[in-house]
Amino acid sequence: MKITLRQKPLKDGNASLYLDYYDKGKREYEFLDLYLVPDNAPDARRLNAAAMQKATAIKAERTINPEGRHSRTDANRDGDKKNNTPKLTEWIQTVYDMKKKAGCSKNVLWNINHIKELVEEYLVSAKKRDPKIGRIEKNFLVNFLQYLQNDHTIAICKKDVRHLSASTLKQYQLLLATILNVAVKEDIIGSNLFGALSEKETLATPASTRTYLSIDEVKRFMEARCEKMTAAAEECKMAFVFSCFTGLRISDIRSLRWCDIQGINGIPHVRTTMVKTKKPIFVPLSMNAMLWMPKREDDTNDTALVFDKLPSTSASLNDHVRRVAKAAKIEKQISFHTSRHTFATLTLKASKDLYVVSKLLGHASINTTRVYAEVLDSTLEDAIVKQEGILEKTASNAMSASASL
Repeated sequence: MKITLRQKPLKDGNASLYLDYYDKGKREYEFLDLYLVPDNAPDARRLNAAAMQKATAIKAERTINPEGRHSRTDANRDGDKKNNTPKLTEWIQTVYDMKKKAGCSKNVLWNINHIKELVEEYLVSAKKRDPKIGRIEKNFLVNFLQYLQNDHTIAICKKDVRHLSASTLKQYQLLLATILNVAVKEDIIGSNLFGALSEKETLATPASTRTYLSIDEVKRFMEARCEKMTAAAEECKMAFVFSCFTGLRISDIRSLRWCDIQGINGIPHVRTTMVKTKKPIFVPLSMNAMLWMPKREDDTNDTALVFDKLPSTSASLNDHVRRVAKAAKIEKQISFHTSRHTFATLTLKASKDLYVVSKLLGHASINTTRVYAEVLDSTLEDAIVKQEGILEKTASNAMSASASL
């Protein structure tokens, strides 16, 4: 018997892999439920290599045992097996449980749970049944992405309802694709149809932008007063302003301990290891930054967290930040990460040195920082010193106002 691995072109641009059996003048076909995506599709090289590897393995198995093609036990070719795969929302919950067991952060878990809620919302809106992941079609994915882009909204408050930003939309698309990739790795489905979507069918990658606050906007943010601010909300405001003067990511602020604040040559510094990159960072603290740190009690242990009242999820954190921004009449759509961009911009204006900003932000390559401006010479601590005084008077006034809340 001669067994040949072949490809059948499909109307959507993909190619279906199948085995061609020829024995004594008779021909038989076995479609493997494995697909090759166009070369210009996202991640095409990896997806096609994985599909070919599985197809080649099945061919090798059939060469040894040709009768195996009649057993209908192969998950990649068995239509009945497709029907036995979990529903999409069930699989998302399974991935959530897997990631929780693996010790993933609360933020990762929140995002996975939220994508499940978005799928459920879409199913209700479109009056569709929850599809089994082995039976998901391209149209389902395309329509879901279009729903997120055009129909789903978030309410900042009663009078402020917005569509999702381009970066958030792209994040959700990548998250769902990742969740389906887990099913591929677990050999529950043969391929991830996200790889088969054309560029027009997927959400466009947003242009790289760096929203930041001007000096005047930072002043207004510090002076803004919101009614009924909880301790967590107040600390979110403090952490945001602290980041405006240090450039620290929220992950590093969450993990910052009092022992990480060290005096060197009479200047306080943050000396820690970045959570995201696992690389050390060394940032001088200006007086502005020090003013926006929580007060340390006399009996506080050195290993205690500096910001110990921050909410556990990015959604809650950003919600508090946006409420303060609204009170400050800041019309830009911001998140907590805007503070890091603000630091980069203000420091670059003060130092005129892109290398300095790159070092302070902890970027592995200056190319990451190049989006902010052109390179000029200065020194790391000079940048902080020059930043000193920009908002010093306002900082003191704002802290006094916050203390009276």
